[in-house]
Amino acid sequence: MKKEILVHEYKSPNGFSIQFPENWKGITKDNVTIISLVDELNKIQSSIIIKKDNIDSNVDLNDYSKVSVMQIRDLTSNASTLSELVDIKISDMPGKSIAYKYRYDEKYLKSFNAWILNDKNAFSFAYTSHEASFEAHIKIALRIIYSFKLT
Repeated sequence: MKKEILVHEYKSPNGFSIQFPENWKGITKDNVTIISLVDELNKIQSSIIIKKDNIDSNVDLNDYSKVSVMQIRDLTSNASTLSELVDIKISDMPGKSIAYKYRYDEKYLKSFNAWILNDKNAFSFAYTSHEASFEAHIKIALRIIYSFKLT
């Protein structure tokens, strides 16, 4: 399998840039940026959602992580965890990540979620795909997420 090259650098009005391959598209609306893999029929195959939230300056990564995991559980009541909460670094900033599977609209989806805190902002990343195609796109999705840079 050939390694996809991150050819596009997308500069979000939310204060960051991210790179992705030619067959992915990026848009921003308000505090949410969506990077999607689209097929020849312009149908979304996989997506990465990057959300910027303002947070109180005394919120630490552990507190934010507890709230994030609770929100995931509330939104996906039938989720099964594929990984424990893991320490990561994105753009040299400490963060946390978790992967899980859930049923939505008669289909099984898998999601990799991660988040980092910077000053009074939290950036959360969610790569979601149908269960059958999750593994096929996870490597490029992680490369896209790890290309994140504050501007």
